[in-house]
Amino acid sequence: MNYSPKISIIIPIYNAEKYLCRCVDSIIVQTFTDFELLLIDDGSLDDSKQICDKYARKDIRIQVFHKENGGVASARQLGMDYVRGKYFIHVDSDDWIEPDMLERMVGMAEAENAEIVVSDFFIDRRGGEIVYKKQEPSLVDSKSFLQEILKGKLIGTLWNKLVCTDLWKKCNAHFINGINYCEDILVLAQLLQYCHSISYLSYAFYHYCDDNKESITRNYTRETYHMRKKYISALNGIVSELSLLQIAALEVKMEAFRHNLLSVKDFYNYYPVSYKVILGNKTEGKTITYLFILGKCGLYPFVKIIWNLKKFLDKCRAKIIKSVL
Repeated sequence: MNYSPKISIIIPIYNAEKYLCRCVDSIIVQTFTDFELLLIDDGSLDDSKQICDKYARKDIRIQVFHKENGGVASARQLGMDYVRGKYFIHVDSDDWIEPDMLERMVGMAEAENAEIVVSDFFIDRRGGEIVYKKQEPSLVDSKSFLQEILKGKLIGTLWNKLVCTDLWKKCNAHFINGINYCEDILVLAQLLQYCHSISYLSYAFYHYCDDNKESITRNYTRETYHMRKKYISALNGIVSELSLLQIAALEVKMEAFRHNLLSVKDFYNYYPVSYKVILGNKTEGKTITYLFILGKCGLYPFVKIIWNLKKFLDKCRAKIIKSVL
């Protein structure tokens, strides 16, 4: 088949039977119809595979690929291996999109000759609350854009970004097998080495359903920390600028610190960061920033004591307030 659609949509799927129909239905009803939908079943153990096959029988734009479970990075990569569209976008199987998402995003890409179009998004929380998340970059040059992603100011996902397939091919981008945390940031880091035109669409289409996400995003463990470190190691092979690596490593270290898993050894030896990078961090509270500065002065063992004391006092205060109310 020589058909080349305008847009390729990739959905990695693993045990998503509960939400998969909502996701696929939101794509089928798009006002822009010149697309192909690649459903990548990553060895699901539930009815996801049957649901995928059912949709493929109904709509010739849908292709299904069944594979052994290998993680989301391998599923995304398999999808990219079969992309035929001029542009591509990824959608997570437990999320959904507004009907005019493809039309609006491809319209901007064509009008501005953009290699990447980024949009705002919604977070759908438990209980029906919907939060609007603005994603306007301070600057739209590639370096600044990547820096704001690594700092956590912009979300480093592929699902709110329409990307030109030629850009993917030009930089020989690929998902790194076995790294299933921040796998899309690693791809964006590759793409942004070669990207010359980014456009921002000040509108939200994508619904990120927060209450459906796996516990890995909620329950931070030592294994989670090791996954974060693997991501930084992979990023080190893509990004050569030390300041960008320090920014990303600081985010990982601060997250581990908040969960009391950052050792003295890792604080001082794992990607040591400068005072400038610490002071430039805006995603963590001032308390952690100041404590990290104290740690840089050789006081990290005392910093851990202070932090644990703060957490204890916060719990006590919460209990007192609860008992009074």
